[in-house]
Amino acid sequence: RRQRQMCIRDKRRAAIEVIQADETKVFLILTKRPETLVQLFENIPVPSNCLLGVSVESEAYLSRMDTLRKIASDNLVVSFAPLLGGMKDINFDRFVWVLIEGEATRPMGNARMVRTEWIQSIIEQAESAPIPPAIYVKQLGNNVDGMVKSKAQHGYLVKGVSYRQYPQVIRTILKNTDEEPVSYTHLRAHETPEHL
Repeated sequence: RRQRQMCIRDKRRAAIEVIQADETKVFLILTKRPETLVQLFENIPVPSNCLLGVSVESEAYLSRMDTLRKIASDNLVVSFAPLLGGMKDINFDRFVWVLIEGEATRPMGNARMVRTEWIQSIIEQAESAPIPPAIYVKQLGNNVDGMVKSKAQHGYLVKGVSYRQYPQVIRTILKNTDEEPVSYTHLRAHETPEHL
């Protein structure tokens, strides 16, 4: 067991070396287990081109943001995806990017509902933070306020407004390329479990 843990740790550090080696890209490591990232970056610095994110689906998981804040990084991200409930008193301190999306499933009737008021509340809280983070609403999902449609039909506008903002780290690193900001590399722990 101990040998397996050392192997996993080595693979995670190898992934960080890949990130450090390519400063022309911005990497996002997103997890529901922020304590894993706290351990990973305990003795090594977070690369400047690396965003560290945590998923928060409902108010019950807001503490994940506090855990992520234990890491010495100026590039923290919170992903409210899929957003499954309203949230009050969100502390956006040190978070530079807020990602929001409603659930999209197949068949679309299985998607859990997102309420527009939940999304609007998160946006308002983020905008009123002492240092407001960039806000990016990816999609409203299939079931918005009890109306089931395709995610394309619901789109991503919140009360007619587009929230497609990017944090400074993405704008800075990609400004001298022909790439769109959405071409960041998104690493998810469940896609590459042996590395992250």
